[in-house]
Amino acid sequence: MRRLALFVLLALVWLASGCPRSSDRYGGPVASREQPVIPDVPTPTIEFVGCRHIEAGACHLDQGREAELSVWVDIQAKAGIQVTVDGEPVDAPSVAADGGQRLSLQLAPQAERVEIDASPAWTDPFVLRLVRERVAAVVTEAEQLSREGDPARAIELLSAALEPGDALPPTERLAVLQRLRRLLGGVDRSLALGRTEEAAELARGIGRTRDLADCAAAATVLSIQAGDLANAQRWTQTLEAAGADLPEARVWGRYYGGVLAARTGDLSGSVRALEDARRGAERLGMFRITLVASEQLATLLAELGRGDEALAVARDVLASAAAPSVSCQDRARALGNVGWINLLLAEAELPHDPARPLLEAQLAAVDEGGACPNPYNAARVNLALVALAEHEPEEAWDWVRDAAAVTVPAYLQPWVAEIEAQIGVATGREELIPALVRRPDLGEGEPGMRWIAIVRHARLLEAYGLHDAAIEALEAAELLLEDTLGGVGVDPGRELFLSGRRASAEGLVDLLIRAGRIDEAFCRARLARGRTLRTIDRAARIASLSPQQRTDREALLFGFMTARDTLAAERRQDWEFSAPERERRERRRADRMAEAMALLDRALGMVSDTREPPSCAALPPIRDGELTLMQFPAGGGGSWVFVADAQGVSVTPVVDPPVLGHRDHDHEHDHEHDHAWARHVLDPNAARLHAAEQIRVIPTGAGWGVAFHALAFDGGVLLDAAPIVYALDLPTRPDPSRGAADLARALVVANPSNDLPQAQTEASEVERRLLGGGWTVEHLQGAAATGQAMAEAMSDVALLHYAGHGTHGGPSGWEAALVLHDSDRLSVIDILALPRVPAAVVLSGCDTATVNEQTLTGGMNLGRAFVLAGASWVLAADGKVDDALARDIGVSLYERAADAAGAHGQLDGAAALRDAQLRLRSQGVPGWQAFRVVVP
Repeated sequence: MRRLALFVLLALVWLASGCPRSSDRYGGPVASREQPVIPDVPTPTIEFVGCRHIEAGACHLDQGREAELSVWVDIQAKAGIQVTVDGEPVDAPSVAADGGQRLSLQLAPQAERVEIDASPAWTDPFVLRLVRERVAAVVTEAEQLSREGDPARAIELLSAALEPGDALPPTERLAVLQRLRRLLGGVDRSLALGRTEEAAELARGIGRTRDLADCAAAATVLSIQAGDLANAQRWTQTLEAAGADLPEARVWGRYYGGVLAARTGDLSGSVRALEDARRGAERLGMFRITLVASEQLATLLAELGRGDEALAVARDVLASAAAPSVSCQDRARALGNVGWINLLLAEAELPHDPARPLLEAQLAAVDEGGACPNPYNAARVNLALVALAEHEPEEAWDWVRDAAAVTVPAYLQPWVAEIEAQIGVATGREELIPALVRRPDLGEGEPGMRWIAIVRHARLLEAYGLHDAAIEALEAAELLLEDTLGGVGVDPGRELFLSGRRASAEGLVDLLIRAGRIDEAFCRARLARGRTLRTIDRAARIASLSPQQRTDREALLFGFMTARDTLAAERRQDWEFSAPERERRERRRADRMAEAMALLDRALGMVSDTREPPSCAALPPIRDGELTLMQFPAGGGGSWVFVADAQGVSVTPVVDPPVLGHRDHDHEHDHEHDHAWARHVLDPNAARLHAAEQIRVIPTGAGWGVAFHALAFDGGVLLDAAPIVYALDLPTRPDPSRGAADLARALVVANPSNDLPQAQTEASEVERRLLGGGWTVEHLQGAAATGQAMAEAMSDVALLHYAGHGTHGGPSGWEAALVLHDSDRLSVIDILALPRVPAAVVLSGCDTATVNEQTLTGGMNLGRAFVLAGASWVLAADGKVDDALARDIGVSLYERAADAAGAHGQLDGAAALRDAQLRLRSQGVPGWQAFRVVVP
C-alpha cells in the first residue's frame, strides 16, 4: 500500500577536531596524543525587559525602588545558567520559553551589576550595568493620590508641573508626561492622546527609545479607539523601528500590527503578527500581552474556520486567566472573549466549548456587585446571542432589555438592533421589526461578524416574504467574502474561512431557484464553489502582469525557495544535537519559515490582486459535446443537481449524496441508497448523458465523497456513457505556452522511497511504452528523485508520471506532499511555487486526490495543486490504493503513447483512464474507481 509514512531528517554536522599535545605526568617526553579541545562558546542571544531606559549596556531603573527583570537566553532548556548580582550568586527561577530559557531576576534598590554565564563558560559573560534614576517628587505624590482614589487631583498636580514656569529636567518632564497620559486615558482619550504624542516627541528628542516605544504603543491604542487607523499605523511603524533594538517594542509592534491588520481585512497577516507577538511575549514574560494576543489570535483563527487551533488557543487563554496574579478586569475580558470565540465556532458548526458558562461567569464579575463592575461590558448582548442560538427568543429578549437598562456601548448597538429584529420575528413583537428596512451597519468590524449580521438580516427579509431584498442582501454577503479573501493567505485560511460561511451562497442559490432564475443560480453556485481556488489560480492571471510585476514576483518566489531549501538543509543536521537543542533550532527555523511563507503569500497575492470582480462571463463555457453535472448543497439540507449542456440548464432537488465508505475501494458500492440516489440524479437526464462526448463533474461539499464515474447508470456505470473529468471550474485562461522541444518529452519518477517494488515495475513499463511511442524520457529513480531534481526536470517536459508515495494532511489538505528520496518532499506549497509544471500529470500514489468534504471545494490536494500551477489535467487517486492496482492503471494509460506523441504531446488522460477503468471493472478488480482526472 502507498501510505503516509513518518520520516526523520538526517544529515552530518562538522565536529571540532582535536589537536596534538605532548606531556608526561612523570616529566619525561611521550609520543604525541590527540586531546580534545573545548571550542569557544559564544555568548548566545539575550533579551530582557523591565528597564526604564537602555543604553550602552546599561539598564536604567527607578532610584530607591526594587525592580524585576525578565531575561530570555537563547540556550537549550537543560543547560545550566549562573547569575550573579554585584558578584554574589543569586537564585534566578528559570522556565523553558520559545526554545530558550526565561529567567526572573528580583533586584534590590542598591543592585548595580548583573552577570550571566553558563557551563561550559561563554567566551564573554553577559554583563548588564544598573543605573538608578531619580524619581521626581511630583510623580511620587501623584502616584500616592491615585492609589488613594483621587486621580483628578493627581492629574491636576501633574498638569501644573508641566506649566512653562516649571523648568523640569527633560527626563523628569518626560516621567511627568508619562504618568499624566496614563491617568488621562481613563478620563479623556483625546487629551490622553495629545499628552502621549507630546511625551513621544520629547522621548525621541532626548534619545529615550524605551519611553518612545511605550508612548507609541499607547498612541496606537488611543488612535484605534478614536477610529484613526492611519495614525495608529504610523505609531505602529514607530514601534517596529524601535523593535530593532528593543525586544519589548518588537512585541508591541507585532501585536498592534496584528490588531490593525485584522481591522483592515488582512486576516492572514494578522494571524502571523499575533503569533509572533504571542511567542515574543511568552519569551520575555510579558504576561498581559501574551493573554490579549492569544485572545485576538483565537478569535481570528475562529474567523478563518481553523477551529481546532482556535479552540486550543482559547483553552490556553482560560488556563492563563485563572492564575491568581491576573486582575479581575483581565480575567473578565478573557472570559468574554473566549465565550465569543466559542460562539463563532458554534456558528460555523466547528468543535467548540459551551459559551454560556463563560459569559455567565464574566457577567458575575462585571455586574453591579461583582468583583470588577463594568456597565459597558458585552456579556448580556453575547448571552442574548447564545439564547437565540438555543432557540430561546424570550430569554434573549430578557437579556437585551437588561442590557438596555444598564448601558449598551455604541459599537454593540448594531448587534442589539439585529437581535431585536430576530426576537421580533420569533415572538411576533412587530414593534421590533423596523430594523428590517435597512441592512446592519457594522462599520469596520471583523469581516466574519459583518457577514453573520448580513446573512441573519437576509433570513429575516426572507421570513417576511421580501425575497428580492433577501437576494440583494445575500449578494452583499457574497461580495464581502470575495473582498475578505484578498486578505487571507494561501495557507489553509482561504478554504477554512469559507467552510463556516456557506450559508450566504446556499441561501442565495435557493432563493434564485425558487424565483425561477435557474441560469443565475447555476452561475452563483459555480462562483461560490470556486471562490477559494480562483484567488490562487495564478496561471489564469500571470499573463496580465507587467514586466516589472513579473520580475518582482519571481524575486519573491526565489526568495521563498532559497529560504525553504536553506532550512531543509539545516534540519538535516539536527540528528547531531540533543533533544532540547533540536527544539531550540526548530523554534528558530519556525521564525524564518514564517518569513519565507510571507514571501510566498506576497508572490501569489500579486496574481490574486489583479483579478476582476467575479462574473459568470469569466467561468469556463459549456463546450460543444460536453455535459456539466454539478451538485451543490441546499440551504435546508439535501442538494441541488444542475445539468448544463447545449440544451440549457436544468436543476433537480435531491437528498444528500451517499458518502459512507466511499474510500473503501476494496469493495464495490452496492448499497440500495447509492443506487436510489444515482437513479434520482441520472435517470431524468439519461438522454443528455448518453449524447455527451465528455461529462464534466463539479461536486461540492459532501459530493466530493461520491465517485460519480462509478454511479450505477443504465445497467452499467456512468463511465460507460462518456469519459469523465472532475473540474475545479476555474476562470477561462489562455493555453500555456509550450516550446516545440518539450511537446513529446516526459519525466518518469520511480519509487523514490525504495519500498514499492510494483512502482518500480510500473515506471519501467511506462518508460518503455513512451520510448516506443516516440517520446523522449528523463528518468528519476530512488536516490536521484529529490525535490530539487524534480523541480528542475519539470520545467521542460509535457508529461510527468510519478509512481510513489503520496500523503494528505494538515488543515484542509495543505500539508499534502509527494514523498521523495531520503525523506525529501514536494509539497503543495512547493508545487504552487514552481515556475512551470507539465501540461499532463499522472500521480500514481495514495491520497493524491483526497479531499475534505467539509468544504465547498474539497480542500487542497496534490492533484489540484498541479492544476492550479498550470497543468491541463492531472490523474490522481482519492484515498489509499493498492500497489498492484496503481501499477496496472499507470501502465494502461500509455497504450496509445505513439498517438499522443504524434498529436503534439496531447495525451487524452480522461479517455485513457476510462479505457483502463472499464477493463478493470469488467475483470472484477476491486478499487478501480479510486482514480480520476482533475482539470481546471
